[in-house]
Amino acid sequence: MVMIQRGREQVVPGGDTLLMEGDLLMVSTPIYEEKEGGVPLREIPVEQGSPWVGQRVREVDFPSTTLIVLLRRADGSAVAPKGETEIQEGDTLVVTDWEEIETSL
Repeated sequence: MVMIQRGREQVVPGGDTLLMEGDLLMVSTPIYEEKEGGVPLREIPVEQGSPWVGQRVREVDFPSTTLIVLLRRADGSAVAPKGETEIQEGDTLVVTDWEEIETSL
């Protein structure tokens, strides 16, 4: 686990951190491997000149079945994206598509 989003607070968990109802857990792995029964994830880099730069997550024109699971910043930090999260040049969007998931079940 990398971080806990607790309301507006971001908590970096330690050995004595307790999970609370409503916490959003952020986990990360350097490689997203599709394994049998797993959730297919893919990375989409946001490069210079991308029309997504400066847009909020809710403004990105993805299919309704697509979910942005994680937004990794150019500095390596990870963000649990919300509708108001602004996409920046150099970000990497980690996405999954529910339609792909349902097809693989």
